[in-house]
Order: sequence, then C-alpha cells, then structure tokens
Amino acid sequence: MKKNNQHYYRILCEENQSIPVFSKAWWLDSEFGEENGNVALVFEDNKIIASMPFQIPNGIFKKSVMPQFAQTIGPWIDKKIFENTKYKISKEFDILNKLINNLPKTGYFLQQFHRNISNHSPFFWKGFSQQTKYSYLIKDISNIEKVIDSFHSSKKRGLKIATEILKLDLNYSGEEFFDDYNSFLGKQNIQYSKEYFIKIYNSSIINNSGKIFCAKDSNGNVHGSLFIVWDKESAYHLVTPINPKFRHSYSLTFLIIEALKFLQGKVKYYDFEGSMIPNIEKTFREYGGVPVAYHRIKKVDNLLLKLLFFTRSIFKND
Repeated sequence: MKKNNQHYYRILCEENQSIPVFSKAWWLDSEFGEENGNVALVFEDNKIIASMPFQIPNGIFKKSVMPQFAQTIGPWIDKKIFENTKYKISKEFDILNKLINNLPKTGYFLQQFHRNISNHSPFFWKGFSQQTKYSYLIKDISNIEKVIDSFHSSKKRGLKIATEILKLDLNYSGEEFFDDYNSFLGKQNIQYSKEYFIKIYNSSIINNSGKIFCAKDSNGNVHGSLFIVWDKESAYHLVTPINPKFRHSYSLTFLIIEALKFLQGKVKYYDFEGSMIPNIEKTFREYGGVPVAYHRIKKVDNLLLKLLFFTRSIFKND
C-alpha cells in the first residue's frame, strides 16, 4: 500500500461530496486514529475513480474491522466513469477486483458496504463470505406531513401526545448526551468511552455533519435525545438514549420529526441504520420507511479463528 494514499484520499474527500460520511477521511481519523487507517485506491487517467478505506490490520490475528460508530464503509466508485461505457458491469467488476488486490493481507477482515454498492460478486469470488442486512430508509423528507402520513397509526397517536408535553432543546452538549446515555442504559451496556464518543461528536460538528436533538418536558426532565450525522445524500440515525422513566412519552417519535424538519434542504433520505433485532426492526418499520439491503462481507484467513468460528456455528446449530 502506498504511503501517500491517505494524502490523496483526503483531497478526494474534500473535493467529492458523493463519498458517504462514514467513509470520509475526517470520520475515519476519529474512529481509527490517523495512524491506524489506510485506503485502497484505483486511478484512471491520473484521477481517483474508486476507493476503499480500511483499518490497518492489528493484533495477533491481524484483524481489520468496521469503525465502531459507522454503519458502513466499503468501496466507493465515481459514477462518472460509467457515463461513456456500454459495459458498466464489466467495468465495475474490474474496479472492484483492483480494490480487492490492493487490500492488505489479514487474518480477519470485516466490512459492511453502503447500500449504493449492490455488487459483491468479485469479493465472493476472492473467498469473502457475504450476508445481506437491512435498514429502513425514508426516501423523501421534503414533505413532513406526507412523512407523518406514512407512519403507523400508533406512531401518529404518539406524536400527538409527545407534541403536547415535550419541547426541543438544540443546545444539548455532547457531554450531557453521553452522561444521559450512560445513565439510561447502565454502564454494563455502554460499548465505548466518553472520550471516544466526544471525539466522534466534535468531529461531526467541526465538519458540519452532526447534530444532537433533546426532548424535555416543562420541568426540564430529559425524556430522550438523538444524535444524527449526515452527508450530501442521507442522514443517519446514530444513537438514541431514551429515559426509561418516560418510555411512554413517545420522545423518539417527537425527536425524529424534529430532526427531519432540521434536515430539510440538507439531505434527501433518512436512514435508520437498520437492525436485525425484531423489536428494533419493528419500531423502525413503523416510521414508514422502505427496507433497503446492504452487504456485510467477511474473510477469515487465520486457522485458529476459522476453528473458533466453526465451533461457534456448531453450537448455534444445536
């Protein structure tokens, strides 16, 4: 891997707004650290036409995995290169193969691709396994009334209740947000440190790509809050700590609508980031979004890890 790939990629991210937020150089710096991430690049006529960022393999198993907060990373391909070719699929295969050939050798590799990458065949042919996952997407947020009309009836009723008792606080800090998250979920369920979260949050604010929304009642009690990030195309429903004392105030529905109002004119889509957990999937589905598929690809080349995964699969089948 060329050492100056990071430099070229930073310039690409500044110049090309079609790169999803989770693949932006500033986001990856916040997640991996500047010294722990790199990127595979494909050039054509001295221009970058494709990229695929990754975590530099580390540890005894040489693992390269997903950023903790990101839903997806994976390949990005400049759509302009397909404008003057009759052989789009062949061209895409060629580009993806070049990206794969520029990836580092790992004992364990895991990524989830953005929904815009529908083709995973070259990865499958190179020994990667694939799993289809789903998110829910509101495809047009330009008309809030139309969005609400697509809600399940229970969400509509909830929104009416929430609107009567809650007010929006847009000055909620990242520190307050994390402290509530820590309090509402309990320390045993927190998967990252306060320092880690604040780093992500501050980076999103500096790059005008993130916002916290907080719902409070007339007594100042926090019912829930929502942290979203966005790129040119989509906003992403990232973290939502809900106060267990006020589960029936429908603060999440209230916050989603307030976020959509804020996002109008900024993005086209609202991505709930998906979940394969039935209860969470049902909640997201009731907001009227449509299911969209994305690929989770994995490759295990370490013999000890292969044995471990095989053993797990046996017990799961039992």
